[in-house]
Amino acid sequence: MTEAQNVMEVLFGPQEPGYRGSLELDVDFRRVRLTTPVLPPIHPNVPDIVEMARAELRAGTLPEYPQAPLPEASHLAQGCVQQQLAGYVEADRPRAARIYVLEFQGARQYCMFGRTKNLINRVVEHCRAAEPHGYGLVAGWASPGVDDAQPLEHVVLNIGESVHQGPHYRERFYDMPFETGLNITRMVFELNSDWRTRTGVTQRPVDSVTSPRIEPIG
Repeated sequence: MTEAQNVMEVLFGPQEPGYRGSLELDVDFRRVRLTTPVLPPIHPNVPDIVEMARAELRAGTLPEYPQAPLPEASHLAQGCVQQQLAGYVEADRPRAARIYVLEFQGARQYCMFGRTKNLINRVVEHCRAAEPHGYGLVAGWASPGVDDAQPLEHVVLNIGESVHQGPHYRERFYDMPFETGLNITRMVFELNSDWRTRTGVTQRPVDSVTSPRIEPIG
């Protein structure tokens, strides 16, 4: 069984051989035991700034100054998210491989998945590529460091393609809620790395499964 098939079994139960269709993700992640850290915003006002940024970006608001890449609130929100993402990089493993999920807002919204050994530089590259098209970074998460993140990225993208009902282009999944992308990424990481062993967690994230949906825990 491949890693992608293993996670599909956990999320949806046994699948018919050769099944290639999309599946409805019906998981109450509030009842799924995920233990990877999710950092809070760097300041209590950041959620309000992000909502202002979303409104600007949806409306296609132009920057006040022509040389500015984004309007004011969007530029500030993007900087706050980048600072938050920097907190996921361990001081003793700054170049460890990791997977990440980012949310961008523009005329429409998308989540994107990826892997990197230099998180901040990679995020800045994504932002620079998105800004000319009117998109700004509004949320993000990165996993703890691992030796090789390529297999994890492969599984995350396979799961995203299987569960997402909307359009997607390569690693970009349009109209996917960030919470969905975040929880898929965290679950794939925890099921396919040594994270739970490293942290002393013995329970799997999901205990009981019936096809095709996870039964609530508790």
